[in-house]
Amino acid sequence: MAAKKSIGDRIFNSFNFLIMAIVFVIVVYPFIYMLSSSLSNALYLRGGLLIFPRRITLETYKTILKNPDVLRYAFISISRSVLGTAITILITSMAGYALSKGKVPGIKLLRKLIVFTMYFGLGLIPVYLLVRFLGLVGTFWVYIIPSLASVFGIVLVRAYVEQLPPSLEEAALMDGASEFQSFWRIVFPMCLPVVAALSLFTFVGHWNAYFDTLLYNFANRELFTLQYYLYMMLTSKSARTLMEANEMGQR
Repeated sequence: MAAKKSIGDRIFNSFNFLIMAIVFVIVVYPFIYMLSSSLSNALYLRGGLLIFPRRITLETYKTILKNPDVLRYAFISISRSVLGTAITILITSMAGYALSKGKVPGIKLLRKLIVFTMYFGLGLIPVYLLVRFLGLVGTFWVYIIPSLASVFGIVLVRAYVEQLPPSLEEAALMDGASEFQSFWRIVFPMCLPVVAALSLFTFVGHWNAYFDTLLYNFANRELFTLQYYLYMMLTSKSARTLMEANEMGQR
């Protein structure tokens, strides 16, 4: 029979459960609020807690789907998020695997140079000049190519690969596998936990990005992302509200 829990253990478990329940509510409630408000009639949204929709209606979704711009911008956001994540994970994983090889000549210096870029950036103007020199301004690939490699992800993958048993790669190489086959068939499947985490971070970063559109594609409306479109709506609404307030104050 299992040993009975002491009073201290019960108090700790109860307190731990309470803390986790509070964290769960804090994290999940914004999603519930967004879903409920999107399904509610705008006339009945008067603030306060909102858990269930008020006067359910689909007018919000109908209005969005009738706007061809929203669908096009959503397609751009989805495309850059999926394609950018896939390519970034592949390159980051291969780079992390290569940096885990300690016997490669000059590998220590290369590691230091790569980590150096995590803490010291070039700045906005040099990066913009480089992107323009590469001919990426005004194109879809400006969303993908500048962020192909994640130094943070490379460091994580390298640390993860270094903890794997080296005998796995040695056995694959003895069986005639190449370095790439050893990486793709042996190492990469074993790195799925860290790859999954990096995929999530990369996808969310691409999905929420809007500043690169503002910087590189503000003149090309065909390549606006959904987030940049929402940013323009919010800023224009804020500016309109400020102008109205100023006009009322001058009366």
